[in-house]
Amino acid sequence: MTTVYGYDVSFTAGTLSTDSFEKSDLVKAYPNPTNDIVTVSLPDAAVVEKIAVYNSLGQLMLTEAKSTVSLQHLAKGTYYLTIYTSEGNFAKKIIKK
Repeated sequence: MTTVYGYDVSFTAGTLSTDSFEKSDLVKAYPNPTNDIVTVSLPDAAVVEKIAVYNSLGQLMLTEAKSTVSLQHLAKGTYYLTIYTSEGNFAKKIIKK
């Protein structure tokens, strides 16, 4: 005999799409590590709308509306790029030396 209290809950298993992971691998940010300018290259016909640069605390440091961004005035450390494109958003980690 089994006694169960609570609500009936059902789960539907789905497949994890790897399409977004594959596209993310095609987005490149170089050189990495860098002293100054970082260039972003995108797959296919994607167009950079904006690049946002965040520090390791999640604070927005700067934005650019082109495919290059200068980190020259930022301190040495790790930064995170959020790349907004016509095909979706992508994230890349950059080291400023």
